[in-house]
Amino acid sequence: MTSQRVLRSFMQLISSYSEEKVDVIGYKVPVPLISAELAESLVKETITVLQNKPSLVRIDAPCYVVGDIHGNLYDLIQILSMAKLPPYSRYVFLGDYVDRGQFSYEVVMLLFALQCQFPNDVILLRGNHKFADTNSVYSFFDEMSILENGKYLYDQINKAFEWLPIAAIVQNKIFCVHGGLSSGLNGISQIEKIIRPIKTCEDELIADLMWSDPTTETKTFARSTRGLGISYGYNLVEDYLNKNKLTSVLRGHQCVQNGVQKAIDGLVYTVFSCSNYADAMDNRCGLLFLNQLLEMKFFSLPPRQQLIREKISFYHVDRDTVFQGEQLTAPFSITSKKYEMKGGALTIGLPRLRSNSQFNLRSKAKLF
Repeated sequence: MTSQRVLRSFMQLISSYSEEKVDVIGYKVPVPLISAELAESLVKETITVLQNKPSLVRIDAPCYVVGDIHGNLYDLIQILSMAKLPPYSRYVFLGDYVDRGQFSYEVVMLLFALQCQFPNDVILLRGNHKFADTNSVYSFFDEMSILENGKYLYDQINKAFEWLPIAAIVQNKIFCVHGGLSSGLNGISQIEKIIRPIKTCEDELIADLMWSDPTTETKTFARSTRGLGISYGYNLVEDYLNKNKLTSVLRGHQCVQNGVQKAIDGLVYTVFSCSNYADAMDNRCGLLFLNQLLEMKFFSLPPRQQLIREKISFYHVDRDTVFQGEQLTAPFSITSKKYEMKGGALTIGLPRLRSNSQFNLRSKAKLF
């Protein structure tokens, strides 16, 4: 299966990560460059998986909620390494995987492989940068254009994006979406009825779910200065949550300095997982964890200088690539001990590669 091969190609990066040796990715351990043939096959496999998912996906806690990645391969590897790979952890990704950063292709390949290998443990939601009319303007199109058959793959990847679910609900209580709410959204059944594939944001409900932001300037809503979506206030959020027996909204879409930020009196949380956004913001990488009681823990990981594509090393991965060494063991063969969480669900451990070293986010990362 293509997704198994692609995911295996990233395992050395994931298992080699350590906070103390941040120069490993792309330097001591090369980044896999997935061949056009493998990429095309993976996209087809991903579309098949996504076609079997509803527009509104439901998932159980415990799980991690990951915000915008924006082509930042380093932060994605960091999160997967610290929080454990599926099936030992579940993930909801809030959208915007491409643009801005220089590794959108690799981020998409890794996320698609995870989605195919663990369809019940990984949810990839759609974001506003998952529409071709947006990502053609930013860096994703340019990045793909220099790759083998890149323009063709760009089109095929966008076809997969058209099948991404719109929203998710965790444990029947927590609503996850990329941007936020809509003045025309009354019940979750409206999202369940959305028909995919979706090519554009012409539908107002879709545009609002992708582009909207919380605000304290109005209690209801106002048109967004972004040009699409709305700015939604306390009354709109409270009414939607009460009508649908939900407790809170988790969304991405906005860069927040500490990676996770509370809004609307704690009814809305923004999660942004691309640190040092656009290589200029010096913001931290955010990660949110929901335990079985739906209690939230927020992790704020240090910002890292984004990788520069021209300065790192790659290795070509195709159908004939032979993987060697224990670190390239396929994820479904990794023992729970190797990725064991210590001290309960809130302590996240790194792979035991050197001196059984463990990374405790509560002590080393900024927790707030």
